Amino acid sequence: FDIDGNKAPGPDGFSSQFFKDSWNVVGDDVCKAIRDFFLNWKLLKEVNATVISLVPKVASPCKVQISDNILLSQELIRNYHRSRGHAKCAFKIDIEKAYDSVEWD
Repeated sequence: FDIDGNKAPGPDGFSSQFFKDSWNVVGDDVCKAIRDFFLNWKLLKEVNATVISLVPKVASPCKVQISDNILLSQELIRNYHRSRGHAKCAFKIDIEKAYDSVEWD
């Protein structure tokens, strides 16, 4: 609950202030949904529908290099280990096949 309550709302449309103010009402349901996700690897239909985002296709991207992804990952993991506090979770996803299918021509 350290996040500023006035930050932009999440994909569900609710700000962190909403969850802080109504945790006694929604807290059990939120925790159950998270536990169910890690046990069954399934998101609630309502949550999954709000996370969809479109990636624009650019004919000839400039100033984009494959090394940008590596540098970003290294920076995220470095800061991940520096921060103290609550337990965290990180996912390593193999996107090689997806990336290999991108055509720049």
